[in-house]
Amino acid sequence: MMKHAGNTIQELRLQKGIKQELMAEGLGISQSAYSRIESGQSKISIETLRKIATLLDVRVEMLFDSFSHSFQPMIDNERVLYQQQIAEKDALLLKLQAENEMLLAQVLQINQQLLTLLTNKFEHNV
Repeated sequence: MMKHAGNTIQELRLQKGIKQELMAEGLGISQSAYSRIESGQSKISIETLRKIATLLDVRVEMLFDSFSHSFQPMIDNERVLYQQQIAEKDALLLKLQAENEMLLAQVLQINQQLLTLLTNKFEHNV
């Protein structure tokens, strides 16, 4: 399950032993509205994040750092998939290049055969 900012806020709040009701009161919102923040059901404005950071006595960056770290596995997975796609495309390009070289060799061989036939016909007619 992907972590959201509310998870980080909840973890910090629980570490500090602060109740949801106290956080809600400090933010000037209802306890249910605050609960929706922690559960990820409500978007959080920058100003609300600042207030939450103040109530939790942490820097706002700490909320972002914790939140951004939650995306790292997803980013790593995307990077691996992207690298696999590049490797597959490179392999396909090498295969196509080899096929093109074979086709070119065949065309050159046919051209040589035509040239030989035309030369023989010309010499035979002269």
